[in-house]
Amino acid sequence: MPTMKRPAAAPSAAQKRAKVVEVDPVQLHCDAIGEGLCRSAEIPTSVLNMLSAMTESALRSCKEERHKYQESVVDMIGTVLAGIEADCGKTIAALKERLAGTDQ
Repeated sequence: MPTMKRPAAAPSAAQKRAKVVEVDPVQLHCDAIGEGLCRSAEIPTSVLNMLSAMTESALRSCKEERHKYQESVVDMIGTVLAGIEADCGKTIAALKERLAGTDQ
């Protein structure tokens, strides 16, 4: 009679729950920046797509280790995000004025 192998142990419920996907924090920030870039109405879509694609490679390296082109990408991203922030501020101010006008 042939010898039988013992069956493999099934993973327990605790082992199944232990399989948690680790999330890269840099990737999370790059994704958030990419989403923020998409909110610009003034910059052409092709430029926003380019900046979004370059975000991770520019931000992965430390500031001191960045190439001059990576630094320029970070500066461009900062400029676009600052413009978006200014536009949002103007929109908020305009809405507050309209809201204040309805109180009278």
